[in-house]
This record gives sequence, structure tokens and C-alpha cells, in this order.
Amino acid sequence: LTEHRSRRFRMDYGSRSDLILVMEPLMAQRIQRAAPQLAGRVHLLGRWTVGTIDDPRGGPRPAYERTIDLIGDAVREWLQRIP
Repeated sequence: LTEHRSRRFRMDYGSRSDLILVMEPLMAQRIQRAAPQLAGRVHLLGRWTVGTIDDPRGGPRPAYERTIDLIGDAVREWLQRIP
């Protein structure tokens, strides 16, 4: 994940992806509303762990550090479940 950078969702990204992971339910709803054909591909990153992972934007450093830990845990769990 060291090379990963977040970016605004675009339809062409979604149409090329088999799996779309989002941190918050609102993100999933927005994608599904804009592109109903992608609904089965959109899942919460924290689905197998904590569920919603809140965006720490604008928060203190410890909030970012906690979010990094939650994302790492969630990604490891997804990796165990993806064939």
C-alpha cells in the first residue's frame, strides 16, 4: 500500500475493477446510485473487521494512525478471502 494514493472515483475506474472497496457506507451508496451496474462490486473495506472506517481528515495525528491500523487489518482480511 505504500504506493497507493486515494483518488476521486471515476466510472472508468469502476468499470475496469472487479472489486471496489470503500471506507464508509455513504461512499458505496454514491457509487451505486451513479453506477447501478457496479453494485455487486462495491463493498466496505472493513466488512470483515470493523465495518465503517471513518475518514480522519482534519483530525489529530493519532486519528490518522488509528485509521492506518484499521485499513491494514481490513486489507489483510480481504487478502485472505480473495481467491
